[in-house]
Parts: sequence; C-alpha cells; structure tokens
Amino acid sequence: MVLGQRTVWAGSAGLAYHLPLVAGFTQTAVSAPDVALADGPTLFVIGSLSGVSREQAAILAARGDVVTVNLSPHMLIEGAGSQQWKAHEQELGDAVEAGTDVMLLPGSNHRMTSEQGPLLCSALAKMAAHLAGRVGALVATGGESARAVLHGWGVNKLRLLGELETGLPVSVTEGWSRALPVLTKAGGFGTPQTLLRCHEFLRELDRNSARNLLQGKRS
Repeated sequence: MVLGQRTVWAGSAGLAYHLPLVAGFTQTAVSAPDVALADGPTLFVIGSLSGVSREQAAILAARGDVVTVNLSPHMLIEGAGSQQWKAHEQELGDAVEAGTDVMLLPGSNHRMTSEQGPLLCSALAKMAAHLAGRVGALVATGGESARAVLHGWGVNKLRLLGELETGLPVSVTEGWSRALPVLTKAGGFGTPQTLLRCHEFLRELDRNSARNLLQGKRS
C-alpha cells in the first residue's frame, strides 16, 4: 500500500524511532542558531500525576538545592486570587530572584476527573506566567502542561535539537524574546533519575551559544 503525503501517523511514541528508516525518510543534520541562551534558574513544572513523575520529582526535591512549591490541586482548580495562591507566587518569585531552581508540584491526594485535567494545566501555566522573562530553562512533564506554560509565555515555536534521554527531547524557543532551553517528557517516561539528570545538564550548560544544547543529543 502506498501512502500519500498527507498521511498522519498515530501510535505509541516508540513507533517514531522506526518510522524514518521504514518510510525511507532522508536524515538531515540538526542545526542550532549561534545565539546566547537565556540565563537564570530552571523552572520544573510537574503536570503529570503519574507515579513515575512523582518518584522523579521526589528524587529531585531531595537534593536540597531546588525549591519545591507544593500546590493543592483544589487550590489550583479554584483559580488565582486566594491568599494561598498569592503566597505561592511570592515563594516562586523570591526563589527565582535568588537564582534558585524551582519546582511546581501539585499534590497527588486529589482524584482528578477528565474535566479537571485541563483546568490543572491551565492553573499551573497561570502560576508560572510571571516567570517568563526570569527563568533560564523550562523542564515540563506532561505534554498539556508544557503546552499551557509555553502558550502563556507567548512561545509559539520550538526548534528540536535532540534528546537527553529516550523520550526526553531538548529544544530551544524560536521567534521569542529569549533563546530558552526547553526539556519535555511524557509523565510515564524515564528512570527515577531523569529529572535529576535534567537539572545537572542545565546547570552545567555553557550558555554562550544555543549550539551547546546539541551536546544533549543522544543517538
């Protein structure tokens, strides 16, 4: 069977690794712009409530050099305006101002409905909105959470540069005010040390050029 040019591929993420070879796609070299990367602490947004993401977040939080902002899902869904919300925003702002990496971590003791999931992602994006020009990288678990945060910041385009681990792409913002490193992953992906590895990679990153993000690429 011959497939047309308008074919849309669907399936598991692992399928994407075999498609180029099977479909005869031409492999092209990945390039990155020679521009300075944004500087500042890393923002981790844990939008996935999966057990894998929770374990990864716990290991990262145990380091002691990342400020973890534990958020009540009920408070997030209720929306901005409460004193608790304002206190969390202040905690985030103070940590970033001090140059400390921060992690937004919703509690896992709330059973989410299908309707509440998008509300949670939207609320996390609102909580992070004031950090757009202040952080030096974004690491997000859960595709909808990453999309919501980036949309809230006005980021409409990413340049994919490679992978730090299988299923963990390394990108940089394009057509935005800053060249911001962005690492994203599905909630159930990775090893227990995945977020810790993201933390160390970004901390050691030479930010003189976006081309240095290519060192994150793995075959």
